[in-house]
Amino acid sequence: MRCQSFIAAASLLLFAAGSVTAQEPALVFSASTPVALVACDGTPDSPVEEPILRTATFTKQAADSRLRITYKDTASAAGTASFTLFVVGHLDSAAVTMPTGLRMAFGSSGTGFYGVFNSFTLVGYADHVTAGSHVLTFVYDLAPTPTSGFSGFGCYRTDEPFLIEIEEIP
Repeated sequence: MRCQSFIAAASLLLFAAGSVTAQEPALVFSASTPVALVACDGTPDSPVEEPILRTATFTKQAADSRLRITYKDTASAAGTASFTLFVVGHLDSAAVTMPTGLRMAFGSSGTGFYGVFNSFTLVGYADHVTAGSHVLTFVYDLAPTPTSGFSGFGCYRTDEPFLIEIEEIP
C-alpha cells in the first residue's frame, strides 16, 4: 500500500513540475450515413457522385506531436472487370505519407461481375503536421483506372456505422 501511495505521489509531483504533460483525449467521429455513390478516384464524374468517402475536421494542439488515426468503415464497389479498390487518407487535401501511407487495398472477386464489400479497420500515424485546424478525409482510388467515360464501375459509401478516431501523441 505504501508503495502505491509513493508512486501516486511521485506521479503527481512530476506532473506538477512539468516533466509529464497531460494528453488530450482522442477525438472520435462516429455515425451511420445514407448510402451514396462516391467517386472511385476522388473526382466526381457526375453530379450524383460525391468526391469524399468520409471527413473529419479537428484542431491539432502541438506542432511537435504526431497523430494516431484509426478509421473503421466498410469499403464497397462493383464493376464489370477485376479491380483493386484503395481507401486513401488525406490530410488537408494531400495524401498522408509520413511516416507511411494511410491506405487499405481490397481485391475484387467475382466472375463477369466483380465486387468489394469489406469491413476494415485502418490504424496509422501522421507526422510533421502543424498545430491548428485540419481536415482529414478518406477517398477511394481504383486500379486499373477505368478509361474516360467508362461507366462499368461504381464505388459506394454504405450505411454501415463508421468510426474515425484522431489521437494527438506527444
